[in-house]
Parts: sequence; C-alpha cells; structure tokens
Amino acid sequence: MGNVVAGKFPGTVRLQVDPPPAEGYIAGQKIRGAVYCTSTKSLDAGVPLNVDAFLVGKERSLVKYEEIEYYYESFINAEGRRVREQRARTVTRYRYAERNVVAMAIHLADISTGVKQGVQYKFPFQVTLPQDLPSSMHCQEHSHVYRNYGHYDY
Repeated sequence: MGNVVAGKFPGTVRLQVDPPPAEGYIAGQKIRGAVYCTSTKSLDAGVPLNVDAFLVGKERSLVKYEEIEYYYESFINAEGRRVREQRARTVTRYRYAERNVVAMAIHLADISTGVKQGVQYKFPFQVTLPQDLPSSMHCQEHSHVYRNYGHYDY
C-alpha cells in the first residue's frame, strides 16, 4: 500500500496492516488494516476528497547456484616440457528477478463534510487477495555437482 499522491492531501498519512498469519498471506486471504490521515490545514465542507489506497504485491526471486567449470591450464614441468592439464573450479552464480503479481486500487472513503486541521481520521479497510496468486517457495538442494537455493516471497 502506498502513500497519498504528492500535493493531493495536506498532511500526514500512515498505513497500519494487521499482522499476517504465521504462514504469511496466501491467495484468497483477507488483509485488514487502516489508513490514518491527519491534515495540516482545514478543508471546507462540500469540497470532495476521495481516499484511495493501492495494494501492490511483488514477486522477488533470488536463486544462488554453483557450477563446476572446467578449464585447461598450460605450464612447463620440471623436465622443461609444456604440459596442458584439465582443472576444475566451483563458480557461484546468482539470478535475481522481480515482477508485480497483484495491483489493486482500494477505495476507502469519500469525504464531503470537510476536514479539520490536526484531527486524525481513520479509514479501516479489508481486501481479499486474488485466488490466482502464485504461492511462496523456499528450497535448498545439495548435490556433489551443484547447489541450488531458491527464495520466493510475496
């Protein structure tokens, strides 16, 4: 959830989300919380004020893996002959990706009764996550040739 677009609300905006379940949020669950706004100046009655929030969920993935890389090294041995030997080394590689998996506008309120300076307004919300969200994944796999680590969170 983001902040108010600059210049649209004269004051402070704070978001408070209820703690997630132990397993985190998953597809189809409800996220509850409230947006708190305190104006630094009074707004006249009759001037419409729309209060909207935006939920943006990102998928971030980081995969670390190791590969065995083979290469040849040439050198001159003790007998003065050029020798070419195959060697191996372990190379660690990382892959990172990020994409938006959900973006939702949440309409919280329409205010036309005016806003008083210094008064804190509370706008509770509840939003249901879409059913088609991908699940989170954590894995750790080892073998003698490679190691994979994956971590996907939303």
